[in-house]
Amino acid sequence: MNKTISISNPNKVQSLIVQPYGGGDKIGGVLDLSIFTTATNISVSNIDIEELGELPLNLISFNGSFNKITNITSAFSITESVRNFNLKNNKLTTVDINNILTAFEDNDYDTPLPDDSIIDISQFGNAVPDSTGISKIQTLNSEGWVVKYNPGEYVLSTNAKSVSEGGQSLTIDINRTISDIPDGATVPYVISGVQADDFSLDGFDGDSPSNLQGSFTITDNTDSATFSFATDVGVDKYLEGETFTMTIHQLTQIDSSNLSDGTYTITVQGESVTFVVANGSVITDISALSIYVPADPTSTITITDTAVSPDTDITDIQLTGTSHSISVPIVDKTIVPYDLTVDATQSEGSSFNITLAPTIGTTVANGTTVPYTISQIQGNDIAEDLTGEFTLQDNVGQITITVLADENANENETMILTLDDYPTVNVSVRLFDT
Repeated sequence: MNKTISISNPNKVQSLIVQPYGGGDKIGGVLDLSIFTTATNISVSNIDIEELGELPLNLISFNGSFNKITNITSAFSITESVRNFNLKNNKLTTVDINNILTAFEDNDYDTPLPDDSIIDISQFGNAVPDSTGISKIQTLNSEGWVVKYNPGEYVLSTNAKSVSEGGQSLTIDINRTISDIPDGATVPYVISGVQADDFSLDGFDGDSPSNLQGSFTITDNTDSATFSFATDVGVDKYLEGETFTMTIHQLTQIDSSNLSDGTYTITVQGESVTFVVANGSVITDISALSIYVPADPTSTITITDTAVSPDTDITDIQLTGTSHSISVPIVDKTIVPYDLTVDATQSEGSSFNITLAPTIGTTVANGTTVPYTISQIQGNDIAEDLTGEFTLQDNVGQITITVLADENANENETMILTLDDYPTVNVSVRLFDT
C-alpha cells in the first residue's frame, strides 16, 4: 500500500530541518526526509528549500513540482530500495543532476534491476547533463536503469498527467535551457501516437494538422502550443485510448569525411547557418548552431559549399542528432459502440438468441457486419461455428445459438461471445447439462 505525506505549511516542517537558519516561507538548511521510513510518495509545496538531504528508505517518487529547491547537496543519499525516481523542479542545475546521478552510481545493487527501474530527470527546467553527467547516465544504463533526461538545449514540459477527449486542452511548453537567443527562432516538432482527426476542429495549434507537424516560435526563450481532442464519433471511431507524443530533433553532428576544408551553409526551412570544416575533420560538431529539424533531416536539409563559385549544393552527407519528446495519455471518452443482449441461461437441446445493437444513438448502415468469437466451450457444444458475424438490418443484428447434448453429465459450462473489433464488448451465457 502506498503511503503519502504532504508538506504544505512551512511552519510545520521545522523538525525536518538540519541546521535551520531561516524562517517564514523560506527555510534554510537541509531538508532531511529520511525519518519518513514508510512513505512511498512525498509532496512538498509552498516551501523554498535551499538543500535536499536524504530520501526515505521506501520512496519511489518525490513530486516537488511546486516547491523551490536550489541545491542538491554533494552528500545527497538515495537508498538502494528506490526503483523509480522522479524529482520535478524548475531551479535545479547541472551540478544537481550530477549529484543525483552520483547517489545512484554509488549504490551497489546485488540483484538485477527490474525493467521498469526509472531515473527521471527530464523536467529539471534549465538543467542539462554535462559530459560528466552523460558518462554517469551511460554507466547507470549499463546497470539496468532507464534514465530519462533532456539531451538538448530546449526542454518540453506540461502540467498535464493526462487529457480527456472533449475535455480540457493540452498545453506543451518549450523552454530554452542554455542561454538567451534572439526572438523569432523556430523549433519544429512532430506529433505521433494520434491521428489528425483526433483533434477538435480548432484544436491543432501547428502548421499542418494533416501531417502532424508544427513549430514553436521562441519569444523570451519560451513558447507553447495548445491542443484539444475531439470525442470519437461513430462506431468506426471507437479507440482504446491513445498517447500523444511530441518530439523535437536537434542536428548535432555532420560526417564531413567527404568535405574539403572550408565554410559551408546549412539551410533548414528557409533558415541558414554556416559551419567550418578544418584540418580534415571527419565528424563536425554543430550542436552549438541550434539546428532543429523535422523527423527526417535528410529530406529537409541542404548543405551548400560557399567556398566555390558558384555555390554548390552537396548531398549524401551523414547527419546525426538527438531527440527530446514528451508523452501524455489521452483518456478515451467514447461510449462503447455496441451492446449485446441474450436470453436467459440455457439447457442442452435448446436454442437462444443473442442480439447486437448500437449504443451511441447513431444509425448503422444496413448490411454492416460485426465479427465475433465464441470461447470457453468446445466446437461440439453448439451447432454453430465458434466464429461468425452479426449482420445489421434496421440497426439490429441477431444470431441464434443451438446447444447440443453431450455424453458427459453434470458438466455445466459458460459460453462467452466477444466482438472481435471491440474486445471489451462481450456477453456470457450459462449452459446447463441435462
